[in-house]
Amino acid sequence: MQGVLEQNGWNCAESVELNVGTGVLRSRENLFTEGEIGDIGKPFGESLSSIASIRYTAVNRQRATASSLERFLQDAEGLFRLLRNESMPLKMAQLRRTTQFSIGEIKRNKDLLGAKITATQREYTFKKAELDRMESAAITEMILEDSEYQRLVGERL
Repeated sequence: MQGVLEQNGWNCAESVELNVGTGVLRSRENLFTEGEIGDIGKPFGESLSSIASIRYTAVNRQRATASSLERFLQDAEGLFRLLRNESMPLKMAQLRRTTQFSIGEIKRNKDLLGAKITATQREYTFKKAELDRMESAAITEMILEDSEYQRLVGERL
């Protein structure tokens, strides 16, 4: 691929935008063996589209879900393996594991907060029912007192 870099005036692979680089790779799929393409874990074109969407997501500042972030990291890891970069797949795998751990912590915290809010809502439902019962009893008592008062006033008149 060195010739492609020189032909386009790129001094290194990192200077190629992802969406352009994926187009270059797509047009040179024949440079890779079936085994190398199989190692990326998904069809070649699908993997390259995912790689291009990494750039799109970053440039357009789109929100990335936890699952899309994990997919991006897996696809980047596969791309580095495909490009025969020996150190980056290990770094990407480590980054992916760290990210998975962080996402797991976020999910556990969210689940804990969800359980807390459910318990709080249940507690307030019981308290509200008790307040409703007390209000109903107070109204009934006031109606009875009013009836008794009206009876007494009626007798006096």
